[in-house]
Amino acid sequence: MALQLAQPMTARRLVLLTVLLPLVGAIASLRGLQSTQYSAGGGEDYTIKFVVQLDASRTGEFVVTVRSAKAPLAAERFLEMVRGRFFEGCTFYHVFPGVAAEFGISGNTTMQREWDARGPLRDEPYVATPDWNIRGSIAFVRQGPNSRGTRLLINYDDNPKNDAKGLVTFGRVVSGMSVFRDV
Repeated sequence: MALQLAQPMTARRLVLLTVLLPLVGAIASLRGLQSTQYSAGGGEDYTIKFVVQLDASRTGEFVVTVRSAKAPLAAERFLEMVRGRFFEGCTFYHVFPGVAAEFGISGNTTMQREWDARGPLRDEPYVATPDWNIRGSIAFVRQGPNSRGTRLLINYDDNPKNDAKGLVTFGRVVSGMSVFRDV
């Protein structure tokens, strides 16, 4: 699947998420990495394709476009996590029907410890024109000021309560929101 962006693209690795199916109660298996494309980052917008193993015979895809100018610290951390294959083996560990799904705890405990040791990501210094927590937006979860770690959420619908909590979105699901009906 080729993704078109305004910025030049180079071939990279696809990140897979393993999904915890909340109604079935089983963990789907990881299928391995495939090819995808994303831009180099470094202040540019970039796009990542995720493939989710929904059950033994079905996969789904969703594509996230990251707007680096909106939240540069979050965008850079997310790209580092993608490049480091952090999301390999992740599950959606909290699913709030009609509200949001959370993921971002690595299936590799050594990798999770390494990321935790980096300490929390500080808040964005200034967001001139924020993207609000609307359907499909993605943000790092935070517990208070300067507390963002590796956990992320994707909003299923407009969620102004997250704006009030200070969750700054840095990207949006641009295709594949239908996958979340099966998560």
